[in-house]
Amino acid sequence: MVWCASSDPSLDVRIASKHFCDNVSIDPWWNGVWLYVSRMLRYGRPKNMFDDLFSRRGDNKQITDSEREELDERYERLIVNSINGLTTWIQSFPETEESFPSRYDNTITDSILWKSLTNSRSRFRKASYQLLGAMCQNAKSVVFGSVGSNSLTKLIPSIVAQEKEAANIQYLFEVLLLYLKFCNENELKIEDVAKSLNKLLKKACFTASPQQWGPAVLPILVSIGKEKLILRVLSSMLEGRIATIGLSDSLLITYFAAESCSFFLLRRDEGNLMDHSNSITIAELWLECLKSYITISGSTSISRSSEYELRTILGKSLCRFDEAAYSKENCAFYRLKEWFWDTQLPTFLQSGSDQKICRRFHELIREVSLHQKLESGQSHLLPLIRREFQTFLVNLNSKSDSSPNGMEYEFLETCMEFCLGESIFSSDDTSSGVSLESFLMDNVLQWLILYSLETKHAVTAQCEASAVHAFSCLRICLFIVESTERRQSLWISFLRELINADCHVKILAKGIMTLCVNKKRERNLSIEQIIANDVLDDFAIKVVEDALVCSDENLDVGDFLRVCVGLDSSLTSSLISINVLSKWVHMLHLDQEFCDKNSVSVVLSILIDVTDAKSSDLCDKDTLKVIMAAWYSGGKNWSKACLNILAREASEPLYGEFLRASEVQLQSSLCCICEDDLDVTRSDLHERCCAWSRRAMRWFRNNSSQTAYEKLVRIGLGNAEMWKTATCNFKKCEQLRWCISSFLEGLENDTERFLVFFDTEMCEERVKLFTSILIATSCNPEKKKFECHDPSVLHWFGGCKSFGGDLIKQCVNQFLHAIKGAFDSTVCMKKSICAFSNFITELFPIYLSDEKCSGRDTVHNNAFIKGESVWYIPDLDQEDNRINAKIMKVHDDDFPRLYYTIMIETGENKQEKQTVAERLRKADASFQQSNSGSPRSAEGQ
Repeated sequence: MVWCASSDPSLDVRIASKHFCDNVSIDPWWNGVWLYVSRMLRYGRPKNMFDDLFSRRGDNKQITDSEREELDERYERLIVNSINGLTTWIQSFPETEESFPSRYDNTITDSILWKSLTNSRSRFRKASYQLLGAMCQNAKSVVFGSVGSNSLTKLIPSIVAQEKEAANIQYLFEVLLLYLKFCNENELKIEDVAKSLNKLLKKACFTASPQQWGPAVLPILVSIGKEKLILRVLSSMLEGRIATIGLSDSLLITYFAAESCSFFLLRRDEGNLMDHSNSITIAELWLECLKSYITISGSTSISRSSEYELRTILGKSLCRFDEAAYSKENCAFYRLKEWFWDTQLPTFLQSGSDQKICRRFHELIREVSLHQKLESGQSHLLPLIRREFQTFLVNLNSKSDSSPNGMEYEFLETCMEFCLGESIFSSDDTSSGVSLESFLMDNVLQWLILYSLETKHAVTAQCEASAVHAFSCLRICLFIVESTERRQSLWISFLRELINADCHVKILAKGIMTLCVNKKRERNLSIEQIIANDVLDDFAIKVVEDALVCSDENLDVGDFLRVCVGLDSSLTSSLISINVLSKWVHMLHLDQEFCDKNSVSVVLSILIDVTDAKSSDLCDKDTLKVIMAAWYSGGKNWSKACLNILAREASEPLYGEFLRASEVQLQSSLCCICEDDLDVTRSDLHERCCAWSRRAMRWFRNNSSQTAYEKLVRIGLGNAEMWKTATCNFKKCEQLRWCISSFLEGLENDTERFLVFFDTEMCEERVKLFTSILIATSCNPEKKKFECHDPSVLHWFGGCKSFGGDLIKQCVNQFLHAIKGAFDSTVCMKKSICAFSNFITELFPIYLSDEKCSGRDTVHNNAFIKGESVWYIPDLDQEDNRINAKIMKVHDDDFPRLYYTIMIETGENKQEKQTVAERLRKADASFQQSNSGSPRSAEGQ
């Protein structure tokens, strides 16, 4: 009892039983285990067990319904535990082991064991099936000895015929297989077993899942052995599909039937040939399975997996039949190969007009191609596939403006890949066939043109996928052709017609990538050498010309150009010549409107990637032009050019050439900006000045061979005479002011701005340049109005904190010298005085006569820069009430009356507003306010 408790449903009971058995010797327990099990099995009803084990003598009390249910549950639990315990014992101590020398039939001498095989309780039968299976392997003396042979040989057919519980079918098939494997054929009437099995299979095993019992069918049929019986079982199996509850189960039954049929057709005959009529019958059953797949209706997501399994076994079987028809003479299929290939299979594989039937046929052909092992041109399927391929094309050509869908494309590709020879095409165009040239030029080409017409503005995912399929057909056709010259001729003709039809470049890019896919069978095809030709070169030049000239920002050219230069991962080399790349480079020119186009940015990015490649064949002159264009455009292209090209050690000569060329360009473009006769608006001119400053800053940052002042001179802003001559030219002053203000504001901080002019020394030349800039920019050029207390641009040069006594003295002397030399020009005189006044006002604001400024921390309206933290005063009458703020933008469109956009933070809320300098105070001014901290500096943020 303790041993049988190891099979109890309760985990605690099983653990306690195992612990007890592990700590005692159980070798002598066998007799006790058998006595306990046999006693339990003799109780035919729960009441008998209760009366014998649990009731008291003389107790005739009637039990209630709830007690009866509890008694019934206890009875079932004890019986099942007993059977399972005996199963575990036999599995643990098989007869064959030396540790158990005695035979089980010495102890088990009656047939009480088989009683539960026919019990009405399904749990009893399930446990008994498992026990019988264990005994077939480990207690053969009982099953196949006198105890079993007297009763089991008659009982087995009966239990097969009577089992109706779906949950038990799997265990029934397993025990049937084991019994048939080890039993004596002379004692068992195999016909009775087959008859009972037929009855069960016609009922589809009472809705039991074929996934559970199906794998045992083929081994059982092999054990049955007799051809007639095997045919009846397979027929019953297929007949039982009408009793299934779903398509998925029906397909699984078909799968296991097809597997069994193909096994017997391909099984090697060991001196005992299968009867020819029986072979034909099995082949017909297999064809019935094939027909079931072809004509499936009502497929669902649940049945899709079963449909795939059936298609796989049918495809594999067709491949094996194909091989057997050539070399496997000692199998049943070899003797009926002509009947199968020439007569029966073509009839069954008529794709017909039904789209679903057509799809499954196409999928089956694709499955066959996956498992094909024969060389191209040997398969018996070739005539059939060629017929279907040609029929499909003829039907498709009969429809105007029609192209295949994805499934139909896959069928075409599969057929061509399966055949891999021109035999699938006709030698010329006839009513019954299509030639290879006609297929390419009249079908594939027209389909691609149709997709281009549908995608004039944007390529949809559906059109892109269809185009990939069309180019896959082209790739296979090029591989089929044996002559390299003919391949090139076909591709050039195809490409020329595609270009003339104005094919979308993105479709062409996807197509070329598809052509270059390295298929396993096509590794010897040098497709890239075939694709590269003069037609592609000329088209690549035209695409770039159109992209750079056209105002439409068409970014789709990027994919095509990247493919042309070999930057796609599917390519190993460039498809265009170096002359094409050189022509691309020469189409670039340094013009702001030109460089602002997205298409220019795309072309330039590709040229940078090509230049960056180690295998680049661009000459130094072209490489320099690419870098210059990237520098002029800025943005990501300039970052790539700096990091990937100029940063190399080997690029040092190129680096020097770039600095010299860009320096010359900056100087010439600054002169052009300052010309008086420019026919542009003021806003456009302002944008040109800012763009020049950005280019100058890129040059400034990448020039490490000169001091900051020397670099300022190099770009043209360090010419004091230029500033002096511009003093009386209001338009030129404004343009220069935009240039230098934008340039200096691009520097990181005040210290860097100051060091541009006074880095190591404060010589007369630098002081003169500084004062000349202040004089030229000292008033509003637009209003041409002089005010002695106009704010200066001193903050551009680092602010008043940077100026020491010696420098101030030299600046004052230069101002006085400028005033002295300006007596013959009223404008120069006034501007010099104004600049000098502003300079002194900035340095010594405490001496201003204005009462508002006296003793306060007021500042001029040009004293703030972008990013600086300040105090904001909402109400000037309550100046002690201040709020932390940050300068977000400085507005100079009403220069010199600047105003600011500030960001005010109050808790988690942020608010932007515009204000004037009158309401702002420096964050570092001496000020105390309760419950308010000082604003952080811009650097601290």
